[in-house]
Amino acid sequence: LSLQEIYIKAIDSVVSISCTLPNGKSSGTGVVLTDTGYIVTNCHVVEDATAVSILLTDGRSFNAQIVGADSVSDLAVLCIDA
Repeated sequence: LSLQEIYIKAIDSVVSISCTLPNGKSSGTGVVLTDTGYIVTNCHVVEDATAVSILLTDGRSFNAQIVGADSVSDLAVLCIDA
């Protein structure tokens, strides 16, 4: 596949993540893992977050729950009710 074909196939699985922290904000990206709303991102993006918001490529926004996080591997799993 060309880079353009890969982009077209994958872009809808990429999400934007915004977090509220006790001392500010953080942001990053994630990837949708399942059609039931599980998303993987980096742990440092959501670490210490008091609120997490997900923005999909179609413009919809959802509040997310942190399901699990591991700072050693720098991975976190989130879930949205979408």
